[in-house]
Amino acid sequence: MLTRRLCFILASLVVAVSGSVQQGRSPAPLSDPLNLVALYNGHWHSEDESFNTRFSKASKETVEIDNTCTTAGDFYVCHQRVSKPSGPVSAMMIFLWNAKEHLFDTYGVDSAGGDAYHGHLTIKGSDYVWASAKPDPSRPNQWRTLNTFSGRDHITYKVQVSSDRGEHWTTTKQGHETRVSK
Repeated sequence: MLTRRLCFILASLVVAVSGSVQQGRSPAPLSDPLNLVALYNGHWHSEDESFNTRFSKASKETVEIDNTCTTAGDFYVCHQRVSKPSGPVSAMMIFLWNAKEHLFDTYGVDSAGGDAYHGHLTIKGSDYVWASAKPDPSRPNQWRTLNTFSGRDHITYKVQVSSDRGEHWTTTKQGHETRVSK
């Protein structure tokens, strides 16, 4: 399913944003917001654990993530390759700063096909929250990925789902990622 698959990819993508977070400090000022995602280029190592929920099965996984990114006008564009035990995954992510809403509009395209994903990335200090662009009334479940950065090269994350419009969240997956090289 594209949404859950991209949820993992999005969680992985945010690792790159950690380059803008320095030990104990907030992200760079928004004079050039693309700098908040520009340093995510590089190779990352991820270890995570999924929990037994109605959306996931208990498991552990280690993956390698390669991000190749560039600025293209008002956009920041990244090609991501994820090496998973189940096989490789590839996606393209596009970041666009939405000054009116003070967040990033994000667009993900999975190489396996299907519709593009549109979401929002909101940044508050060292916390980055990925969420759907707008809840779909026909789907009772909302997904988000919470990322907390510690230092320049480390992130802990949780992939969560809510069936009650965001009042309560269930963690389906959590883990940590470390930058290996730029």
